Amino acid sequence: MRGEPIANITMPAATGGDIDAGINAGELSDYSFDPVRLPEGLTFDRFTRVISGAPRWTLGKRTYHLWVHDDDENWSTGDADSLRFTIEVVSGEPPPSSADEAATPMPAEFSASFESEFQWFNRDRLPRFSGVSALRSAAWRGERIQRQILVAGRGSQDALSVDAGDLRSSRGGAIPASAVSFRYPHFVIGDIEARGCGAYPERFQAAHLADALAGEPPRRLPRSYPSMIWMAIDVPDDAHSGNYAGTVTISSRSGDVSILDIALEVQPWSVPPVSERRFHLDLWQFPVSMLDRYNDAHPRRRIDPWSEEHYRLLEPFYRYLAWLGQRAVTTYIKDGAQGAPSMIRWIALDNGERWQFDYTAFDRHVERLAGWGIDSQISAFSPVGWNNSEIPFWDEASDEQKVFHAPLGPQTYNALWNLFLTDFKSHLIEKGWFEKTVLYMDEVPQDEMEAAIGLIRYNDANWKIGLAYGHAPDDRVIRSLYDVSGYYESEIDVQTYDHQLTTFYTSCTLTRPNNYVATNANPADMAAMPWYAMARGHNGYLRWAFDHWTLHEPLDLRDGSHTAGDFSFVYRSSNDANMTVVPSVRSELLHDGIEDFEKLIVLQEAMRRCDRPDLLDELRETIESFSTDALISGAAPDLLSGARAALEGFAKHSGLADCR
Repeated sequence: MRGEPIANITMPAATGGDIDAGINAGELSDYSFDPVRLPEGLTFDRFTRVISGAPRWTLGKRTYHLWVHDDDENWSTGDADSLRFTIEVVSGEPPPSSADEAATPMPAEFSASFESEFQWFNRDRLPRFSGVSALRSAAWRGERIQRQILVAGRGSQDALSVDAGDLRSSRGGAIPASAVSFRYPHFVIGDIEARGCGAYPERFQAAHLADALAGEPPRRLPRSYPSMIWMAIDVPDDAHSGNYAGTVTISSRSGDVSILDIALEVQPWSVPPVSERRFHLDLWQFPVSMLDRYNDAHPRRRIDPWSEEHYRLLEPFYRYLAWLGQRAVTTYIKDGAQGAPSMIRWIALDNGERWQFDYTAFDRHVERLAGWGIDSQISAFSPVGWNNSEIPFWDEASDEQKVFHAPLGPQTYNALWNLFLTDFKSHLIEKGWFEKTVLYMDEVPQDEMEAAIGLIRYNDANWKIGLAYGHAPDDRVIRSLYDVSGYYESEIDVQTYDHQLTTFYTSCTLTRPNNYVATNANPADMAAMPWYAMARGHNGYLRWAFDHWTLHEPLDLRDGSHTAGDFSFVYRSSNDANMTVVPSVRSELLHDGIEDFEKLIVLQEAMRRCDRPDLLDELRETIESFSTDALISGAAPDLLSGARAALEGFAKHSGLADCR
């Protein structure tokens, strides 16, 4: 139970086999947990093999392995044995009654209410109606403030009219009505619960959660279900500080009206524009996925990859991604390296005696995305990819596609890659792109990383190398990297260095925090990711898929066998040529969290200039509340509410604004 000491648990002693005799004396390398850390507050004494302590946070049932192995830092599971056990930390509070779960009764008369943005409305469960008719919030210039609105009662499912007036201050200033925008949550197909990797080989149930934010209301809602509205206020960069007031008027076709009040305090601070922000967002792109969905739907009007028609499909999606703060363009330098076609053609001439490399598609892609605002980094996938023993190429002699088979490491493999890297480097230097290009690898084992690093460094020591690792490699590998991204629970104990760009990532192995869309998940997790990056001293956040759609239905998130949401952050409006991006609650809250990150940087710099170490310590305490276990426990909504209230207070601190 949360907060209460557990009865000490003594794990079994290791016996037999080739296990060191000293293992039961508690040699520190002889026991390992997977996941690597027990819930916060619990400890494992390796000398006595005892788990003890008082868990700080609630935790859904989670399976752990305790591995026992020989005294070798490079041990593998083949040289070890394990036992499996589960831990569940409960709150100790009684479960809500069915009446509580059924929500506050919906009003009979036409009525609107502000609701938290930290939730999805569930089609199969009537939402709570809070009855809050006034919004009070503080904001910085350049910041976006977002809330949900429910409209219930008679006429609430009519064709509604939603209008905002200017927000006016007593000093005569105004935030124009055009700064207030409205979208409409649509139900998407998610999962009944968040689970680990591959936990949905088949699906027999689905959850319908309002995550997609479309420009038009849904055509149909369940009977008696309230209408849903998503409101955003974009505070102008040139707004004067002060208090502003305005209203949102919601009218039904039958003439019913509900008015909501807004009181907004614009503080004398500014969020930097997207181009000047320091958060490093890296959501990997799969630009052929939406093309495949279009071509599947229109087999007689197919579009070729990297054509102008292809980029017309991509533009709204990647402009939105740039607005979120994306820094890296995902490129593919070898066919199949990340399950995607290459943007560079490898061409064998004279039966492989000579090689040519066609960069036409690569250049077009990099230049097009730079024009849309994604231009800080080129991530090149990959010298070691999903098909690391294959190099697909075009054979000019036979006029057909072939595959060169060779495992990573032997001379024939290295010779061809060295040839390519030399040519690729020359091309990048000519384009002025070499300094921002990173040869990127995804969850590559230690031995393969060592071979890849040796190959790359042999070609040129100035290449930048990136790795997203699941199990932490040793320090020799880490030191060789420029871009280091560690899995949420693996990166905690890894030493990184000042010259490196560091991020963390969440993957299918983690149920919370994550971008899953399931009934036991919460989109607030995405707003908390930048806070966690700040708490851990990272530059940003990485995830493997912004737009890896595999299903025909645009609002079905259940790609693959992982929990819904693992493959994408946003939606497409259709599979037609006029498809456009449909943002999600998750992507919008990630955006809000990134703005928080930038505000934290601005405040900390002002505190240093004002020589206020006391305020820095207070702010640091707020940041560090976003701990690994706190977010695993599902505490993101409460942590965000408290932390944003603290930010508001720090921004008001006497004299601090003068040190901007």
